[in-house]
Amino acid sequence: SLRTFGIPFRGKWVVNSGGGTSEHGYKAMKKLLASAPRPTAVFVDTDIKAVGALEAVRDAGLKVPDDISMMGFDDVPGMQEAQPPLTTIRAPHYELGCEAVRMLERRIKTRADVPGVALRTKLVVRASCGKA
Repeated sequence: SLRTFGIPFRGKWVVNSGGGTSEHGYKAMKKLLASAPRPTAVFVDTDIKAVGALEAVRDAGLKVPDDISMMGFDDVPGMQEAQPPLTTIRAPHYELGCEAVRMLERRIKTRADVPGVALRTKLVVRASCGKA
């Protein structure tokens, strides 16, 4: 996607959180906040980690989305209640599971690699993103 829109990849802005909890998101966001220049927008790979990232921004005395826009992925229940409500990507979890089973069945039957499948996601716009 970066290549499609001519945006350079900046590895220094990618932080591996080391796990999937909100605490991991908190620690990863603290690392990003210490970088210079501080980012104006952050994509967090799960909503659970985004909850911790939101807390880290608040603890730093900053506001989402006034100082930093934030977006998550999953649209787990409760993200509309986060402060601020989290903009996220909704993945079709049920369909993902069904397709995974179909792919596994094909793999077992043919004993060959099976092609990947792309499923549609949906952008759920809430209040955590704003103008840079």
